[in-house]
Amino acid sequence: MKKSVNVLLVLLVVIFGAGFASATCNLDVALINQDPYPVRPGDSVEVVLQLSGVSDPGCGIVTLEIVEDFPFSLESGDGKTVVRSGTYSKGYKSELVAPYRFLVDEGAIDGNNELEVLYYTNGDLSLTEKFNISVEDVLTDFEISVKDYNLETHIITFEILNIGENDAEALTIDVPKQENLEIKGSSRNIVGSLDASEDTIFTFEAIPHDGEIGLEVLYTDETNTRRTISKKVIFDSSYFEDRKANERTPLSGWFYVALVLVLVILIYWYRERRRRKKKKEEYKRMHSSSEHHEEHSSKRR
Repeated sequence: MKKSVNVLLVLLVVIFGAGFASATCNLDVALINQDPYPVRPGDSVEVVLQLSGVSDPGCGIVTLEIVEDFPFSLESGDGKTVVRSGTYSKGYKSELVAPYRFLVDEGAIDGNNELEVLYYTNGDLSLTEKFNISVEDVLTDFEISVKDYNLETHIITFEILNIGENDAEALTIDVPKQENLEIKGSSRNIVGSLDASEDTIFTFEAIPHDGEIGLEVLYTDETNTRRTISKKVIFDSSYFEDRKANERTPLSGWFYVALVLVLVILIYWYRERRRRKKKKEEYKRMHSSSEHHEEHSSKRR
């Protein structure tokens, strides 16, 4: 009977002891540093978390765990830090400081992105906290339209506008093979840099057909990452037909009158020039013959 009572007492002490430990354990986690701030998509970021309350031995075994989710992935380790509470040196900080290094996905949105953290004990205490990690979006986007098409030279001119908030470097346009656009010559046009909200034009020699034209836009962002965007542009040939700029204005009658006058003047000048030249040659010939005759007469004397 005494053994049964002793076992019951032990069980009660364990149960109430665990409950008391859970009730008195006061854990709190905080984000104390992000480096760099903000971080760019595709880069690494170091996040330092601080877990306070682990100086209380009543917390037992304390676990701090990272919940991996888009856009953050741990570069190494499993993201779990385990510590026995109450084990700290007097005169030193009693908080647990845990650094983690994450790789930020290139598709991360601009602004705050949530990082979820779990912390719990070997008792029944389990808490969740979410922290905002600042991400700076370096992506940009473009609008493209057909600005002009010359039916005689087959030069098609596109206009491109950087509608994003970031600059684009080494902007290049590729034209994949397709039915609606027959490229003559190079299928690549290197545009260069294009700042945010700026526009420029680029041209190809081609024979376009009505419908969608597919273009591949390549650019380098501020993280020196090469990116590609596929764009569709609508071409309608009716916009470029029967335009005043393409019409040939008939020549005025005065043009032909002026042309005839110029021809008459040129013919008259040419004939006068020949007449004077011929007269000059005859004069020289006559003068030379006279001198020869006088010389011959002098010798006979």
